[in-house]
Amino acid sequence: MALLEVRGISKRFGGLVALHRVDLAVESQEILGLIGPNGSGKTTLFNVISGIYRPEEGSIRLAGRDLVGLSPSTICRAGIGRTFQIVRPFAKLTVLDNVLVAALYGQGDGMGLPAARGEASRWLRFVGLADRASVQAGSLTLGQRKRLEVARALATRPKLLLLDEVMAGLNPAETEQAMLLVQGLREELHLAVIMVEHVMMAVMGISDRVVVLHHGEKIAEGKPAEVAKNPLVVEAYLGTTEEHN
Repeated sequence: MALLEVRGISKRFGGLVALHRVDLAVESQEILGLIGPNGSGKTTLFNVISGIYRPEEGSIRLAGRDLVGLSPSTICRAGIGRTFQIVRPFAKLTVLDNVLVAALYGQGDGMGLPAARGEASRWLRFVGLADRASVQAGSLTLGQRKRLEVARALATRPKLLLLDEVMAGLNPAETEQAMLLVQGLREELHLAVIMVEHVMMAVMGISDRVVVLHHGEKIAEGKPAEVAKNPLVVEAYLGTTEEHN
């Protein structure tokens, strides 16, 4: 049994079909790249998996547990953590306190304040922000705020982490560091990861498999090298030959 099984998921907004019968599965300790042109349904799928949207049809199971209809907080405590494309930390709280909030409220096990502080410090060390723990989160650079977002997600103790464009807007050096961080999620923490990303070097370099969405439908799935050569994927990103002649 896969850790996460998504079967036949459809989501509509009025007359707009955002997702149409999408299937995917993620194994334990797997890094799955989720790609597609803008508007293809990637973030909508994350929102459905994490409980922000309820699908019109389909099933979502984490380690065999049905998640459809559960609240985002319940799904988080079941083991799915996520980051958001638009990073919005509590700007006037310290970096440590931002992660402390996640540790206290994301786990739901009555963790006391001293233990939660220890957890928060642990995750700041993991993402490389230990030296920024006492500064206000609003003073961080974009790259640091994205690392803080990952630390907050980790503080909820996920089995599966949904990363929504954690490399967008980063310079090449920061992107390389972010790739190493994502690899560490699997290699050091033994987590499964679904990574929505437009930085193809990162997706193709660290994903075990890649799923491609286009107009809300899955059009390809496989090893990165296979997907990169798929004619449907090339057409989805570049258009048909006729369109460019």
